[in-house]
Amino acid sequence: SRKGTFSFLFSDNPCVYFSTQAVILSSWPLGDYDCLIYALAREHGLLTLKLCGARRSRSRLSALKEPGMLADLLCYGRQQAGICRLITGKLVEEFLPMRADWRSMAAALGLLRFTQRLLTPYDPRADEKFALLLETLAKSSSSHDLKAVVIEHKLKMFELSGWQLSASDLAKERFDDSMRELCRCAEQGRWPSDATA
Repeated sequence: SRKGTFSFLFSDNPCVYFSTQAVILSSWPLGDYDCLIYALAREHGLLTLKLCGARRSRSRLSALKEPGMLADLLCYGRQQAGICRLITGKLVEEFLPMRADWRSMAAALGLLRFTQRLLTPYDPRADEKFALLLETLAKSSSSHDLKAVVIEHKLKMFELSGWQLSASDLAKERFDDSMRELCRCAEQGRWPSDATA
C-alpha cells in the first residue's frame, strides 16, 4: 500500500503532543491567515512552529506571533524534525515596560534576531540561552544603558555558542563599533556592563 511505503522513515519518531515554555523570536506570514513562528524553548532549543489562523482579525492566538513574548505552548509534531504545529498557548510575560519604550523595543527586536541566528534545534545549551534571553529582556525593560545590555547579551551568547572572538587587527577592521567593544571586553576578561556599574 502507498501509505506504508515511507512509514519506516518515521517509525522511531512519531508525532506527539508536547508542551514547553518559549520566547517568541520572530514570525513570518504563511499563506493568507497562517504564520510561521520561531521560538526559543527551554528544553528544545530553536522551534519552528506553524500557527494556523493567527493572522485572522478575531484570532485569540494572534498575540502568540508577537516577538518578545514569553508563553506556555502546546505543540503537535515530530519534535526532532521539521515544523511542528502550535495548537494553543498562554502568555506568561509580555514585558510591557519594554514595549512601551520604542528604544527598548527596537533593541529587543535586534537581540531576538541575533539570538535566533545562534540557535539550533535541540541546542545542548538551550536552557542557558533561554535564561540569558529572559534576563536580557527584563534588563532592557528597566535599563537606562541599552548599549551595555545589548553588548553584554551578544558577548554571553557568543560564549554559550562556543564562538571565540578574534582580537586580531584584521578581524577588528571588519567589525562595527559594538563588536570592537565586545573584543576589547573579551581581551580584558570583563562584561561590558561591568564598566558602567
